[in-house]
Formats: sequence, structure tokens, C-alpha cells
Amino acid sequence: MITLGEAPSGPEFIASLTRAMRMFALDSAGKSDDDEIHSKLESYIKKIEPSIREALGAAPASLCLEAFRGGVLGHRLAIIKAAASGSLTEFIDVLKL
Repeated sequence: MITLGEAPSGPEFIASLTRAMRMFALDSAGKSDDDEIHSKLESYIKKIEPSIREALGAAPASLCLEAFRGGVLGHRLAIIKAAASGSLTEFIDVLKL
């Protein structure tokens, strides 16, 4: 069994999801309507889910999308916390993640 990172196009797939996670988190960090944020996140996941299921299979796709969801929400909170801290260094460090 090989890991996703070792699969053909695996690293590109991981990089693409990571970029999407960062951008989604950054875009949503400035918004206060949690319902709208969760709705947009779920809509995006539903949009990408079929192709991820096809590429990975049902169970791995579910794990991958759950990690994506958690990554977006966790990174969003880290951005908000860093911005509220008033520390430019902390804010820049969070954006590098």
C-alpha cells in the first residue's frame, strides 16, 4: 500500500487541497457569520467530493474531506487569534502555515 503522497499526482493533490484550505480560512477569517461560513464550506466540500471519491475511494475521501474541514476551521481560528493578539510576527507566522 502506498501513501497519497507517493501516488501519481498525490503531491499535487495535497498541495492543491492545502492551498484551498489556506485561502478558504483566510477569506472566512474576516467574516463574523458562522452559519454563512459553514454553509460555504459545506458547499465547496460537496462540489469537490465526487472527484475525490473517484480518485481515492469512499472511506479515504471521507477522511480527507473531514481533515480539510477541520483544517479550514482550525486555521481560521488561528488567524483570528493572531490578528487579535496585535503581534505582527504571530500573524505572519500563522499565515505561513
